[in-house]
Amino acid sequence: MKRCLLTLVAVVGLARLDAAANEAREGSDDGEIADADLDRLGAYAKSQREDLIGDLKQASGKDKAALARVFRFSLKFTELDANAKTYGQIIYGSFLGEAYTTKQYARLIAAQPGTVQQRIRDFLYYEMIHDDPDTVREQEEKQSPDWLLLFPRNYSYGSQDLIFRKDAVRAPTASPP
Repeated sequence: MKRCLLTLVAVVGLARLDAAANEAREGSDDGEIADADLDRLGAYAKSQREDLIGDLKQASGKDKAALARVFRFSLKFTELDANAKTYGQIIYGSFLGEAYTTKQYARLIAAQPGTVQQRIRDFLYYEMIHDDPDTVREQEEKQSPDWLLLFPRNYSYGSQDLIFRKDAVRAPTASPP
């Protein structure tokens, strides 16, 4: 039920980002993404000379170049702070949204440089294991083609990624084999 609500809220949230980028929506276990969260993340992005909110708006309209810029922005984070968690919830919401199938989203990730691939997969995996660890375990056991496309066999959660390394040690499920 929580996953269904999160999916619905994520789709609505991205549509609202496209319209105003300021509607509060429910997120994962970390709480809500409220106006203040988006404002803080947007200000951080501007301090990094990036227009993350603008790119999110374009990405919600299936602009693949904008989504690639959103993915590359992930490398701006040096710790799993409030901005990184807000960003992670947005990434997870964009994955659960209707703009791209799992296969399309995985291919867009795979087209990125290795460091971006790792970081985006880590953000997704972080949200998944905190949102629904049982589903993650089931997917890892099934090794479905879509799961393996999103998280290839050589993927290891938190591997060489300082902001997720501590969480990877405490993760409630193992990384995909």
